[in-house]
Amino acid sequence: MNNKFIVYKHTNKINNKTYYGITCQNPNKRWKNGLGYQHNKFFFNDIQEYGWDNFNHEILYENLSNEEALQIETNLIIENKTYLKEYGYNVIKETNNPLSYKCANNKGKTYDEIFGLEKSKKIKEKISKSNIGKNNWTANLIVSEETKEKISKAVKKKYDNNEIIKNNSNKQKVKCITDNLEFESLSEAGKYYNLSVTDISNCCKGKYKQLKGKVFEFINRIDNSIGRRKVICIETDEIFNSVKDCANKFNVSSSLICACCKGRRKRIKNHTFQYIS
Repeated sequence: MNNKFIVYKHTNKINNKTYYGITCQNPNKRWKNGLGYQHNKFFFNDIQEYGWDNFNHEILYENLSNEEALQIETNLIIENKTYLKEYGYNVIKETNNPLSYKCANNKGKTYDEIFGLEKSKKIKEKISKSNIGKNNWTANLIVSEETKEKISKAVKKKYDNNEIIKNNSNKQKVKCITDNLEFESLSEAGKYYNLSVTDISNCCKGKYKQLKGKVFEFINRIDNSIGRRKVICIETDEIFNSVKDCANKFNVSSSLICACCKGRRKRIKNHTFQYIS
């Protein structure tokens, strides 16, 4: 298969931070309106905070081989220092050397292909030595029957609690704020929009700003004491009688407003919110 690669660039319109990447897929399929970068927490957090529309998306080079695309991408990352948080969103996993970013993108290749035979042999030996004894720390461990029984009960209790939480969560009513539609459960909403139950739940909890342009929230999920707390928008000085009123005004989930008021999020749609005591 002779796939042709492109080199692309995302630029944050607000803070000018940049991300460089390559793909042989259709760019929009790779990007997924920002959802394609959930593995990169630093980048994904800013996508959630500023919105995908607040990024410029450019195709820089086309019709490249994998090796050509990797080389150009690496050069751009090093030249523009986008591996540093103050300049961009590219992540280096191997070492502190920017050139190691190239290695992180050689998925499917062996160490021999990436580093050459001699260097590959040294790396394999180093990994082998570092793993010696790691899986044998319990070999001589003596555990009493009483301790075993306690561990067993603790694991069973945790499993039962997780099942209860899972079942209750799935029965929780959900509302799509964007379309003003209500659903009896997460599963029902997931089937209607062809989205996973987990993603919808995370959106309701404020972890995702939106899913495919849709904003969701749990119905009657917020504690009454929190729901009645007044909220102020710092930028506009507008005061809302409740979290829900504030959420409706900005067309976002109540959970997202709560997250901002508690300091778990810096801004929502370029606005900052606080509880009023």
